[in-house]
Amino acid sequence: MGLRAAEKARRYYDETHALYLRHVGHTCQSGLIHGLHRDPYRSTILYALQECELPRGARILDAGAGACGPSVHICEAMEEASVVAVTISPVQANSGRELVASRGLTDRIDVMVGDYHSLPHDDDAFDAAWFLESTGYSDDLPALFGEMFRVIRPGGKVYIKDVFRRDGIMMASQRRELEEFDRVYAHCTRLMGECAHAIAGAGFERVRTKRLSRASTRLFEAAMWESDGGRKILSAFGRRHYRPHVRLPILFGQILGAKPVA
Repeated sequence: MGLRAAEKARRYYDETHALYLRHVGHTCQSGLIHGLHRDPYRSTILYALQECELPRGARILDAGAGACGPSVHICEAMEEASVVAVTISPVQANSGRELVASRGLTDRIDVMVGDYHSLPHDDDAFDAAWFLESTGYSDDLPALFGEMFRVIRPGGKVYIKDVFRRDGIMMASQRRELEEFDRVYAHCTRLMGECAHAIAGAGFERVRTKRLSRASTRLFEAAMWESDGGRKILSAFGRRHYRPHVRLPILFGQILGAKPVA
């Protein structure tokens, strides 16, 4: 049996964190929603907040928080919000705490190392749980969303923005490219419907899916390259991650569900 998904994710992000900080920043997301703010990372969070419609002073679980870039943007966009940022990587957590302190948000963002399948929080502790390109590091979706159902209050929401596998039968070349993609990023890319089914199975209602055709990977792709005397060459980030995919069967999508009110 291979390494458990959480251990693969921890190793991957511990090893690549310095590359992400140098070439991408504190937000480890490839699909960004532009147009709501001059900063596309902030714009993506503003889009998610519009979709999720959270109450004033919401307490949010940032599940798979990375180096806390999204958590910071949440709190800067919602003055009374607070966030618990959970990452499996101690290296990311240390960097996230430094970022949070530099923005004066230590009283509103709690950064912790942990496995989002099993949290130390009480029942009904959060108004929402967010997964921003992080569900692909779970090897047990029913357990994951069962835990989310426990920690989200009645009427609270689970929100996912992620990369998913396209529907339909894959050609052999597509399967090979997807396997390589998952290997490079220590990921498990699933169908959006599979994830939505697990959310509904955990007890959430009004589960809605939507393809995010406006999500752009332009900045993430740009991080793969740098200039060397006028020549375009792979950056250190690109040497670790770039693959000349031709038939990679992926798309960006979002899923939103609500915990029933008793």
